[in-house]
Amino acid sequence: MKDTYNIAGRFCFNVISKADGNFAAFLKDEYKDFLLDSNCCTDPCAGTLEEIDADLFNGERRELVKDMLYEDRRYIYIKYNSKYVRINLKDKCFDICYQTGFEHSVLFHFLEDILRLYAHRFGLDFFHASSFEYNDRVIMLNGFGGSGKTEIMIDFLLRGASFVSDDLVLINEEGKIFPYRVTIPLRWGVVTPEFVARKKVPMIIYKTCKYCHEKPGRITNRIYGKLVWHYLIGDHSYKQLSDRESTLQFYNVDYCYWLQEANIDGTFNISRADFFRYMDLCLENESRKYLDIEGFLALKFPIVTKLLKGRQHLREQLCEALTPRGLAVKGRDYEQATKYILDSIK
Repeated sequence: MKDTYNIAGRFCFNVISKADGNFAAFLKDEYKDFLLDSNCCTDPCAGTLEEIDADLFNGERRELVKDMLYEDRRYIYIKYNSKYVRINLKDKCFDICYQTGFEHSVLFHFLEDILRLYAHRFGLDFFHASSFEYNDRVIMLNGFGGSGKTEIMIDFLLRGASFVSDDLVLINEEGKIFPYRVTIPLRWGVVTPEFVARKKVPMIIYKTCKYCHEKPGRITNRIYGKLVWHYLIGDHSYKQLSDRESTLQFYNVDYCYWLQEANIDGTFNISRADFFRYMDLCLENESRKYLDIEGFLALKFPIVTKLLKGRQHLREQLCEALTPRGLAVKGRDYEQATKYILDSIK
């Protein structure tokens, strides 16, 4: 079984899998907006993922990170819960082989890392941002993990905004963004009465979770854990939070904010140079969710150094194409941050 995905109309990659492969089904759900009809043109192709039942090792191997990362003369291998992924990076494309049953969310993370390495060759990059369209204005929220991007975006979705992206956004050489509509990993911080009403969850469940969260203990922790994951948080489709659907096209960014927790609130000036440094660093941190895969790939495959330089050049160009504004969030008061953005776009 072969599926082809086209990223923002710029480049493709192929997935060869069993008909009932877990990762293939997961990817079809996450990348449904990018799945091509079998009769569509597939050029240019950035790489291939293939599901393998057999042992991926062809001989002697060396351990790089204990019980996690290995190499042989040609490939790098990632181990997770006794299953392996084999990675080979070439000048124009990548090859990834994964064993049946490899944890799909982990494999998806590494796939995104690889796509981010090759994307600049097709005039694309990924920024660590949440973005949405509200009142015919496109807003992109940038910031380090935990800065409040998702919380503010959810607030706007509940106000009638249309979803463009969460966590990562596709951006082209002109600074225009393309919807990256993967699932949103929601945590307790986004749960508000409005959120609960949108999900049609009984208010008593929300109040019970809120009480147990504020009164930690052996029994309250158990009640909170059982209720909150079943009813309120976890991976959500944007369609569970918004009735509007953004068009699959490149959008101009009308407002670009860098979010930062501070002892003051309101907007502040941020230079394009600082915006680039912050954005570059937070993207680097995101790639290390499981391990510093880019560093080890650069150690193994000489082409990675060239790819990283090309991506860095495009990223500098992108930051010059945007007009960033700083937005300080005092005491994680995301409601106040939402008000500042609303005032700005009137």
